[in-house]
Order: sequence, then C-alpha cells, then structure tokens
Amino acid sequence: MRRRALLASLGVGCTALSGCSALESSPSFAVDPDPRPEGMPILLDATLESEGSPGRPPTVDVSLTNDSGHEQEVSIASPSTGLPFFGTHADGPDGNALGLFDRPSSLRYDGCWKGTNRIGGNDAAARRTFSPGETMEASRFLFNEDGNSGCWPAGEYYFSEGYTVAKASSDLDYSEKPSYGWGFTVTIS
Repeated sequence: MRRRALLASLGVGCTALSGCSALESSPSFAVDPDPRPEGMPILLDATLESEGSPGRPPTVDVSLTNDSGHEQEVSIASPSTGLPFFGTHADGPDGNALGLFDRPSSLRYDGCWKGTNRIGGNDAAARRTFSPGETMEASRFLFNEDGNSGCWPAGEYYFSEGYTVAKASSDLDYSEKPSYGWGFTVTIS
C-alpha cells in the first residue's frame, strides 16, 4: 500500500511542477564552427553561450581574432552591416529557417523566439582594421523565422559569410585581396 501511495504522490508532484514532460522535450542546441580556411590570417570561432529562456533567445558567441602578427583589414563580402555575422539566416530541413540577429528586442517570445529575416538592401561591405592580437566578440541571438513548421524544428542549420582579408598596409586593389568563406552549423535536437 505504501508503495502505491508513494508512486501516486510522485505522479501528482510531476503534474504539479507542470514541466516534467516539457523538460524532457526541450530542444538541445549545439554549435560546430568550420575549421580555419587554409591561409586565412585571422581566426574565427563560434560557441554556444546559452540555450535560451523566456527572457533571452538562444545565444551564439562569435569571435574574430587577428593572430597574424600584422595589422589586417577585414571585410565581410556578403551584405551585412557589422562584423561578424550581424544578421543572417540559415535554411534547414522541410523549408524551415533560423535567423541570427544582434538585438533580442527585435524578436518576440510567444513560447518560442520568433522574428523575420532582417537581411536586405545593404550591399556595402563592412570593413574594419584589426591590430595584431585584437579580438572582436559579439553575441548573436537565434530565432525561428516566421513560417517554420514548429518551435525550434530539429535539424542542421548552416550560417556562413565571406571574408576578404589582407594586410592593412597592402597596396593591393580591393578586388585582388584574398577571400575566404567561413561559418558554423547550429544543430537542434
């Protein structure tokens, strides 16, 4: 009899907490950065800072470090207004897409972080000169693009941008500077 009472109270306790089953089905996020492209004089990295909460979207920290020993001019070759990964999106399975943005205030939380793709119209390359050893770090917030089939659809989403990098004192024409592609995969399971 005592065993039944204990099992019954555990069931009621789980229901009272109203989240036991939700915790089991919460999505898991992983970030896997590309390796450094051969010859690229800067180091890029991406790590998962947070899997998110009702107060903050899942967050990816992206960093760019000049470890070349020379001043480097870095340009993003894709439409963007900041370094690195200011606002991009990644297509995933079944027509779903995730966005990556720099301001959570532009997103809405309705049991899920949602928003719309915010890229468009700016074809000017963002440029910045990095001193030797200088690092730029930025938090980028993940969100579900409107129209997804569910909240945080499982799958792999690849974010990428093109970078042009050359010594800042270089006399090379902008079109002659070496270009590299780099990105990272966000996996939701």
